[in-house]
Amino acid sequence: MSEAAEIARKALSRGDLIGAYDATVAAIEAGDESGLIRHQQILALARMGDTDRAMAKFAEYGLQGSSNVDERTIGARILKDRAFNMPAGPARQAAMERAFEAYHDVYAATQDSFPGINAATLALLAGREAESRALAEALLAGGFRLVSGGTENHLMLVDVTPFGIGGKLAEAALGASGITVNKNMIPYDERKPMDPSGVRIGTPALTSRGMGQDEMKKVANWIVQALKAPEDANVHARIRAEVFDLCDQFPVPAAALVDVDGMD
Repeated sequence: MSEAAEIARKALSRGDLIGAYDATVAAIEAGDESGLIRHQQILALARMGDTDRAMAKFAEYGLQGSSNVDERTIGARILKDRAFNMPAGPARQAAMERAFEAYHDVYAATQDSFPGINAATLALLAGREAESRALAEALLAGGFRLVSGGTENHLMLVDVTPFGIGGKLAEAALGASGITVNKNMIPYDERKPMDPSGVRIGTPALTSRGMGQDEMKKVANWIVQALKAPEDANVHARIRAEVFDLCDQFPVPAAALVDVDGMD
């Protein structure tokens, strides 16, 4: 890796997108037109939200239609970032579908989980909200309070304080039960950041394995059971065994967990 590429890599890793972009421009002006420098420049532009310029550079460098997996993944990432930066409406949904197709193509070529999970998430955002809503409805029926009152995408923020616990204990109890969530503050949260009032739950890890509405309801019931007995190891062990049984029925798309992005 050249010195310029290393400078750009460090800038990208610490979120200094302008610094990363400037480093790539200086490197190219000095004659370094390596693929890595070009990739870093495109990623810096995309992460700054300047997806039009990122797409223009992608075309300028002749990367469209590339058979290189890294370059195809960068193209998919640009499309994803562009879609997320668009206002709600038909154009945004069409952009989500295009990004989904790009990530799906990479997944089909690699069978790696990174593009597979991105493809599953984008498909959901492009109109497949049924699974996410099924999970939200089951949680509401179990006594939880969703901060939004429901969900319109693949993520939801759940207030667990109605069960007399905080997010830290909820995260630990669910982790012991084989269910991974993240503790998360909710709007106007009066609890401390390290033990907030909520947890954040997402469905891509389930939908990418092929799970649907019936499985979402099972997961919601396990969440309710675990958090009604947050310190009961026997309950957690029983749920964990049931979780593993369900996972055996829906194996991950690929065994290898390789991030083909390679730029983070």
